[in-house]
Parts: sequence; C-alpha cells; structure tokens
Amino acid sequence: MNQIIKSIELTLKNRNWVVALIGCLTLPDICGKIDEPQNPSTLRYVNWFNKYLQDDYTSVLPEIGKHIFLTGDDCYALRCSYIHEGTTIIEHPKVLEDFKFILPKNGSLFHRNQKNKTLYLQIDIFCKEMLNAVNNWLEDIKMDSVKQKRLVKLFNLYDFPTTF
Repeated sequence: MNQIIKSIELTLKNRNWVVALIGCLTLPDICGKIDEPQNPSTLRYVNWFNKYLQDDYTSVLPEIGKHIFLTGDDCYALRCSYIHEGTTIIEHPKVLEDFKFILPKNGSLFHRNQKNKTLYLQIDIFCKEMLNAVNNWLEDIKMDSVKQKRLVKLFNLYDFPTTF
C-alpha cells in the first residue's frame, strides 16, 4: 500500500491531477477488498468510504441542518464514471449528478461547494483527504493479522534483479 500512496503523492507533487484522481478513486476499492472480501465491490467501496470519509463530507449548515455533500454511493458512481468513461457526469445518480474538480490556486480554497446536484471539489484537497483516510485505515488494521495478510498480497514493483 505504501507504494500506491507514494505514487499518488508524487503525482500530486507533480500536479498530475488526472492520474492522482484515478489513483485516489481506486483506493476505497483496494481497502474495501481487504476489509470485506466476501462482499461485492460496490458494497465494499461504499462501506469503506462511509466509514473513513463520510464525516469529512458532512456539515451542519445553519439554514438546513445536517448536510452530506458526498456519500459512498455517489463517490462510487463518480469512480465508475471517471475511470471507465472519462466523465464526471453520473448516469444513475443517488443524490449528485455531476462533479467539477477545481485546480488549486495559491491562497484560494474552493472545496465541498454544492450547487443544485453538482459538487465542486478542489482536486488536491480531495486527493489528500482520500490519502489521509487510507492512512487512518492502515492505522486501524495494523493489529488485524487477517487483514495484514491480505495487505501484503497487494501489487508491488521490484528493483531490477542483479541475479536470477
């Protein structure tokens, strides 16, 4: 998992927003598979997102009370649309219909803003929140031997062999 995290951090540092977003949108898939391998991927993704990110996307607004900007269902729909179709428009929306990712601008913040059924997210912050959630999850599972065994089976890159 550390290689995946470091790769996403490098893409963020290099401002390679498209690849960073793809990487971040796959993280709940990976973590969910380790947590709940018996469940279908949609359920795993939604459950993991709701456990580790839902609070970040929930606010209490004076005029309407509790408001959830992004649910696990909508993030999964975004993942499917973006990774498989290259769009942020949700074909089968739960709550949201579209996402607009905002590029960072020095000293400015435009994140978790919603207009009608479109959610505006600042791409660097969204990715950092996703990475933070994964790090929290890694902390939660560090003493779980079953999940640790699953974790070590993740894809790795290896140095060029000097002997074979």
